[in-house]
Amino acid sequence: MASTTPVICLPVKLDAYSLNPSACGAFPSATLAPLAQPNFTFLRLDSQLMEPDVLQFHDLHNASPAALNPRVTNLVTGESRVERQGVYLHWMLPRTYRSGAAKPAANGDDDINKPEFRLAPDRWLILRRLHPGFQPSDVISSKRMKWIEAWVVESNRVRRITEFGQDIDIELECSPFVIGGGSETLDSQAEIFIGHKTHLSDWNESRAATGDDPNFVDLNVTGPANPLFADYTPHNANVFSILDNFAYKDSKGDVAYLTSATASYYVLGWHSRVDDDNLHNLGGKTLGAALRESLLELMDPEDINLNLFPPSRALCHGAIYGVKYQPDMAGINVPADIAGQKLADKDSHPVTVGTTPLDAILAYIRSHSGSTTPVEDDILHLETLLLKQEDDIDSQQEALDMLTANNFKPTQESGVHWHFSVTASNDSPNGVAPSKKTQQVFVPSADQQRDLATLNAFQVAYDSAARELKSAQWELFAKWWTFCADGTLLTRKSESELAAETMAQVQLIGSLQDKMTALKNMIQASPLLQTPVLVEKGSQAVFSKQDDPTILVPGVENPWPVDWLKNLRVRLHSQIGARALPTTLPVEWGDLGTAIKTDIPKKLPSDIQSTASSLLAEFFNLHPKDSTDDTWVEQPSALLPVYHDHVEDISDVKEGPASDGTSRDQWNTTQPYFPLFLEYELRYYHLDKDYWEFGIPDIDPMPGNPHRARYGLRDGANVDGETEDERVIRGRILVLPQPGFLLSTNIQRLFAATNAKDLPPDLQSEDERAKFLSEVQQLAYLSSPLAGFIDHLITILNGTHIKPTIRKPGQSLEALEEAATAGKGAGFCVDNITFMGIETNKTPYADYIGFPNEKIDPLKPVTHGQFKFTRLDIIDKFGQAISAIDPKPARLIPPLYPALSEYFHPQHLSSDRGQAKTVGQDPYGHCQFAQFPPTINQEARLNANFLHLDPDPAIGWRPCTEWEDPVWGFLVVNYAEYALQVFLPDGTFYREVRKGGPSGVTETPSWKPFAPPDGDSNGKQTEQFPQLDRLITKLKNEEGYLDELIQTINASLGSIPHTPNQYAEFLNAIVGRPLALANVGISLELAAPPVKSQSSVSTYDQSDWPTLLKYSFALKLGDKDRVYDGLVGYFSPPKPDTMLGEQTLSGELDLDTLLTYFPSGGNSTKKITNDDYPRVSPYHLSVSDLEFTMDATTQNEVVARDLAKAHAARMTMVGALFDPFSKVHVYSGILPITSLQLPPWSLQKAMERMTAFFHMGPLLITDARGLKFDPTKALTPDYNLAALQEVAEDDKEGQEGSEPGVQTSAPVGIALPAIKSAEWNWLAPFIVTEAAGDDRDTKWNPFVISHLDNKPKYEKGPYTAIEGYLQLKHPITAPDTI
Repeated sequence: MASTTPVICLPVKLDAYSLNPSACGAFPSATLAPLAQPNFTFLRLDSQLMEPDVLQFHDLHNASPAALNPRVTNLVTGESRVERQGVYLHWMLPRTYRSGAAKPAANGDDDINKPEFRLAPDRWLILRRLHPGFQPSDVISSKRMKWIEAWVVESNRVRRITEFGQDIDIELECSPFVIGGGSETLDSQAEIFIGHKTHLSDWNESRAATGDDPNFVDLNVTGPANPLFADYTPHNANVFSILDNFAYKDSKGDVAYLTSATASYYVLGWHSRVDDDNLHNLGGKTLGAALRESLLELMDPEDINLNLFPPSRALCHGAIYGVKYQPDMAGINVPADIAGQKLADKDSHPVTVGTTPLDAILAYIRSHSGSTTPVEDDILHLETLLLKQEDDIDSQQEALDMLTANNFKPTQESGVHWHFSVTASNDSPNGVAPSKKTQQVFVPSADQQRDLATLNAFQVAYDSAARELKSAQWELFAKWWTFCADGTLLTRKSESELAAETMAQVQLIGSLQDKMTALKNMIQASPLLQTPVLVEKGSQAVFSKQDDPTILVPGVENPWPVDWLKNLRVRLHSQIGARALPTTLPVEWGDLGTAIKTDIPKKLPSDIQSTASSLLAEFFNLHPKDSTDDTWVEQPSALLPVYHDHVEDISDVKEGPASDGTSRDQWNTTQPYFPLFLEYELRYYHLDKDYWEFGIPDIDPMPGNPHRARYGLRDGANVDGETEDERVIRGRILVLPQPGFLLSTNIQRLFAATNAKDLPPDLQSEDERAKFLSEVQQLAYLSSPLAGFIDHLITILNGTHIKPTIRKPGQSLEALEEAATAGKGAGFCVDNITFMGIETNKTPYADYIGFPNEKIDPLKPVTHGQFKFTRLDIIDKFGQAISAIDPKPARLIPPLYPALSEYFHPQHLSSDRGQAKTVGQDPYGHCQFAQFPPTINQEARLNANFLHLDPDPAIGWRPCTEWEDPVWGFLVVNYAEYALQVFLPDGTFYREVRKGGPSGVTETPSWKPFAPPDGDSNGKQTEQFPQLDRLITKLKNEEGYLDELIQTINASLGSIPHTPNQYAEFLNAIVGRPLALANVGISLELAAPPVKSQSSVSTYDQSDWPTLLKYSFALKLGDKDRVYDGLVGYFSPPKPDTMLGEQTLSGELDLDTLLTYFPSGGNSTKKITNDDYPRVSPYHLSVSDLEFTMDATTQNEVVARDLAKAHAARMTMVGALFDPFSKVHVYSGILPITSLQLPPWSLQKAMERMTAFFHMGPLLITDARGLKFDPTKALTPDYNLAALQEVAEDDKEGQEGSEPGVQTSAPVGIALPAIKSAEWNWLAPFIVTEAAGDDRDTKWNPFVISHLDNKPKYEKGPYTAIEGYLQLKHPITAPDTI
């Protein structure tokens, strides 16, 4: 009876590798890596056995010739191992079985720490069909073999070593596996394997439909704790791959093997238990939803509503036709040989090292200029546009600088910052003002300000505690690992000392967890969070760390299917439409009918039998011709399966075979080459920090690129032979499927944001861009970071290792009893092992690497050195290996000359620019050494903030909050009078200092010509800006100060960005652009406590720890050559001050000298040099010592604010003079470029008030009768712009109100020639007395400027001499344009 269960057919890609002794080629061709399975003996808690990685590195020293390779030759007898030769068939698990999902928690949230991976199919039917032409040719006629044979692989069958006979090849017939929990102990893990292949005729399903069965395991890709498990055939034998060695019994009954054969294979896969099938066990979802979540999509879904379907079954299927096995590779394409020869060509710089895949690709393209493809040339042209779409030089230069941020890997735990919500309303009970620009209008109440400061203080403490907790948990794991792994540890420390350290670490973790609970309560209790719309979360500045260098290997084709990252296209059984088998099959296919009609109904589950029969019929119907004489014609199905197709034009997949008959499900007379991982070894030479300096090192930038501020070796530094502090670093990295995918994504975004006309000519049509993207994705590059490089320097190792905790699928962590027992001597038990949490992924050095030189510190908290490769091997999924360096044993390892991106390029040797400044002697541009400039080896960030002087002297300078204006003044050059006008932060005019007078400099009275703010005639308004008065005093009293400052400002105008379009550019000849004054604070904060040495055998004196905190890093503020940077100069930082027994950021700026890139040549300005750079040292403030209570108390607020104050005290402060419209950039060389820019509301507030005016007179006018004081139009502190507007309207009416021939009186005004009267007013002074007995005071009125032509009028006297100011009628910028 036919099953009613729907069956979903999932196509799988098959690869077949034909192995014979000629596979062990000699360098530089590909060779065959000896088998190296995971060694789970290393999981034993024995100091003699524990290893940080159960995966062994491949030894290629004797991989060639075949007689020395143990994979194909018995080294004891010298005989060829023919039983290991044949066709290795691998089926690629679809992506749906390689991905996990967060486990839904009881509260409805997903727990990302408890992912569940879908169980993979664990039953695989493999059918082989022989083609005519095999040898010996009589094996079928003599009935020793059949045309069609079939086997079943039970992927999840458990096999123990005690069950194996001598005829079992343990390296090829099963796969090591880890079974956690249950009755299996750690000591027995090395004896457990999975995978079993049985002839179909001998197989019957033996696994029960439900219940536990110790003979089988739940199988997913993470089960064996091996990242290579799914794809590396030596690690998944008889699980996801098989060896077909064409064995048969000869006439004597002995095992014999075909010497040559051609075969086609078909694979079917299913779950032995229906509940393990994620398309059957839907968990309440519809079938359509399950397909989408499983990265699957239905072919031709029209008129099919999957949401109405019942639970289904998944049936995987795949075919490969025409696989050839023969004694040698004659007539067979071997791509691995081509890749190996290119990789080993040292003259072509085959290997490239960069900071990122994109950086490495660009470095490779540049180094091969003239021999690149058109696609590579276009990528180079698009380099800066990948970040920024403007095509001007300045924007592209900015893009190049910003691209350096990609060199660093950001952390996801940088913290939360709360701010007032944009949606908050003043009409709400909390009294928050509505505004499109919240910061512009909203001024929080004092209570709200205090509550937000408290909330953020608690949040900072909570985030710090969370990061410190992770560090403390790993430290606890490191203590456990070191105790268990280092058998000599107890000779240096007693058990009581170790137990005390363990208990202290456990108490630290418990304390941090308690503090986090208390702080979380404080955050949730904040009054601001009781109203949902009042505040919202933002993010803190990101912590980041220099990523491991990225290696790129060109010339290796992308091995993954071109459509691998797309949803897999699947079919329903009803969509297959395969034609029935003909009544009479060809002789060599005859056994297929028997398999379909007899074997399948007996062996396969009933609900997939019918579909399996249709798919096997399709296998026959779609087979290609066996030879050119074959008259067979393909019989296509209604919907052809994925992989029965061909790739056309790089990545365009077309149905069916290509015109030459090839397709993706054919072997095509080509060995597969699927690079899977890379193993490297390099030597790192640490160069003392005193060799390095921050500046512009002598490294040639790429053509058209500017020099960048970064670290380099000092001039005169001689590092030749500095090899004493050497570290051998080894690592294994999975090769990314394709760096072109990431590059393609960035280019797609670029195309979407750029006008097609602005792109290169050959990319302006949609079809051209689509083709280009496809070509980018298929670029012949392989790239990956050198994983573990930086970890080695901080004495940490990567690898698959034993962990003291276990997590069963969907459950919480549990401690291993064996782990507690092993660590008992150091105070470990089941309870405190769980304190480690999930921070157990990396292991400490412990005693694995020796350090006999007691003068060498194993710990390198900051990288600064050079490195070279000594081994670089790429290994594919069948074990084919290619090498960049000849792996044969040699006294001197041959050099590898990689192409290097600018970041890793060594410098010129000062005495000979043709040589590189390296620890070895190499020519510049052809050097085996890469230079790794200083970078901190743990997460850190540059905190750059505008500062505000807190009214509380115990706090001093601190970062501005979002409602505080960071500016303490504006300077505007008055060119007409060669003067500086000084404005307050809100744009209020304060004073003018000009050249002239008896002393050479004169100063106008405060506020004039305007009234003092709030009647403040004594200037008390500026008491909150003491630095402004001090600067004015300098301008007035110090000889040359004013002149030099104006000269510096003038010189800077050509090197800072153009003013916005709305800025009144016609003023530039009269008054300069406004420049802002603000204090900037910068600190270098570590995300976690400083790293410690994890070497347990080094005798280096660690009493100087933490050495990281003793480093001092220079900072470069602004850059003359970066036009997009707005810095003019800065005043040097103050000396540290101590108040109330604690360090605070207080004191005054040193205003004697302005440090600038535009010096005037005098003493008041100085050109910035390397010695003038501000410096910062790393710091970390621990939360562990702070005392928080579980209740919301004032004490908690004090503690949190003290922490915030301590952070502020770590800042280095400078007083910056800069363009308020532009960003100020901070360059460190060790972290991404940081920038600061005034908030829009701050700038807008000042620009709305700030007007241009300058002194004029004495002027002689003919009619002064209208110059009478009007109290209603007196200039007030806010400039009384309404009065100015009223005068302007009067003037307008006077011009427009006259009729032809009618004489009308013009409004009273001042007649001045050559002045555009519509833009300017005249400000006239009057001596007035407010009341009898009052002192006389000067008041000012605005007057219009009358139209006056240049013709003489000969007016009658008397004439009047006047003085006053010309003032622009409107602000410098329009209010709505900031």
